[in-house]
Amino acid sequence: MGCLFSCWKTEVINIYEKRKEMRLSKIKRANLDTVQEIIQQTNNFAPKHRVNQGTFSEIYLCQIRAYGRVAIKRMTKYNVSVNAAKESQFLRRYKHRNVIQFHQCVEIDNQLCYIMEYVENGNLCQHLQDQNPQLNCWYRLQICLGTAQGIQYLHSAFLKSLIHGDIRTENILLDSHYVAKIGKFDQSKLTKARIPRNQFDDEIAILQGSLGYTRIPPEAFRGEITLGYDVYGFGSVLLEVLSGRPYLSPFQGFQTLVIACLDSLDEQRLTTPVK
Repeated sequence: MGCLFSCWKTEVINIYEKRKEMRLSKIKRANLDTVQEIIQQTNNFAPKHRVNQGTFSEIYLCQIRAYGRVAIKRMTKYNVSVNAAKESQFLRRYKHRNVIQFHQCVEIDNQLCYIMEYVENGNLCQHLQDQNPQLNCWYRLQICLGTAQGIQYLHSAFLKSLIHGDIRTENILLDSHYVAKIGKFDQSKLTKARIPRNQFDDEIAILQGSLGYTRIPPEAFRGEITLGYDVYGFGSVLLEVLSGRPYLSPFQGFQTLVIACLDSLDEQRLTTPVK
């Protein structure tokens, strides 16, 4: 009887391993096809195909068979790490109307490339500075509401909350209908931290290294990492949208914006953005 069970167990393990190999082989083939499409459409990341560039990344526009029109975010300052696959799966779980959809992460020439949802209208900061007439009171309200809903989703969608850590107008992207989408989830190591007991006794997840230094809540100066990072950042977004003035720094920015907002409310109008 023991011999029969041992044979059965061995057979089950063999079947499981074969199916696992087949799945991995299928994934590798799909990844290879995607990589080839990206290299071909960007001409191996030629500068003329680049649509945007930041300090740590470059953005390219591609039409991928598996996902349609997407943005390829190539991380120029980060090499592939052993945690890349884990981090990719982590971000891929988040699906919400007001959060940029992350599709996949592939390795090309030892550089990480994020395949992400493409949005046509750039970021909110650009539209405020350019005094876009399309950004009337109704659109601004919808953008702020959508941003708040996106933040709430990140904080509550799963048992482990996710802190974005850098909520600001530059990181709020707008699609063709001016729907707000929270973006810029920078590549970095996923970590765990504990929210202080006076808030919640639970674990949170952060993209370590992405915590912004321009919109720091008071508790940060006490060494506490909380959901307040994103709430505080959202407050600065509200002030920028209502006042039409850019946020300067955590020390003088809020005071200037609050005064401008109060003036706008007293006059019952939305201030024209200031360049």
